[in-house]
Amino acid sequence: MNDMKIALAAVSLPNRSLEESLAITARLGFEAVCIFGATNMRHSGGLLPGFFWNELDSTERQALKKSVSPFSAGAIHAPFQDLPLVSPNKYVEAEAIRQITESIHAASELNFEIVTVHAARPHHMSKDEVLDHAVRNLRALGDEAQKAGVLIGLENVVYPTDPEEYVELLDAVNHPAVQATLDVGHIMFWLKRDGITRLEGTAGAAFYNACLEDMIDHLGKRIIHLHVHDVRLPDIRDHRGVGRGIIDFPMVIRRLRDLNFTGMLEFELEEPDDEQASAESRQCLMQLLQA
Repeated sequence: MNDMKIALAAVSLPNRSLEESLAITARLGFEAVCIFGATNMRHSGGLLPGFFWNELDSTERQALKKSVSPFSAGAIHAPFQDLPLVSPNKYVEAEAIRQITESIHAASELNFEIVTVHAARPHHMSKDEVLDHAVRNLRALGDEAQKAGVLIGLENVVYPTDPEEYVELLDAVNHPAVQATLDVGHIMFWLKRDGITRLEGTAGAAFYNACLEDMIDHLGKRIIHLHVHDVRLPDIRDHRGVGRGIIDFPMVIRRLRDLNFTGMLEFELEEPDDEQASAESRQCLMQLLQA
């Protein structure tokens, strides 16, 4: 029996309204969804569907609730672009906390379980300063999430990058509502930090997957949510459709089952054939989960 839910991030369907992207997600058969808690953001595919909860009136909020009602689970990706949670500027940090808190409130109202956050590391702060700021701010967000009945999933991006750094930060935060959103494609940030910008052939693929498995093993039951996409070689380009790259998804599923993981596997894609890539990725993952 499989208890994992396959989700699609609405940002996988750019250049559409949020309502349109949610309707497509339901039509493609996804049981869960992730939406972006900001507007006017972009990735390589174009303008991303999203919302600011505080800008929606009561009628618009009810319409959004209706749009997400077909899904059995959901997550919100909190704002992060131009909005570091860790900054030497206390007013920037305060604004980041305010906007993430809006995403927490939205998740609660929408009956979503997870709010994913980034904690980007400014290069002009020492490691100890970054850790102190991140711990303080994530604990504050954890308190808000706990009151709202949702969980914070801290994503691996520029910080934390490697398994030891990830575990160190979560252990220092030590909050029951702050756990891990593991992005399987963001191992590339870890590699690029260490000067690795290309991986070649089967040896490169094996190395990448060994790093990914190491990350899963270190995080263990801290993992409450996954961002899922494939990685292309040799340029280590992420956000590809599942099956179009080198990630060993049978290994990922096996390790998650070892951990009794029952959360969402959320596709975050940047493919030109966005609907086809989303449908193909769902089919690939369904076959693995049913095996």
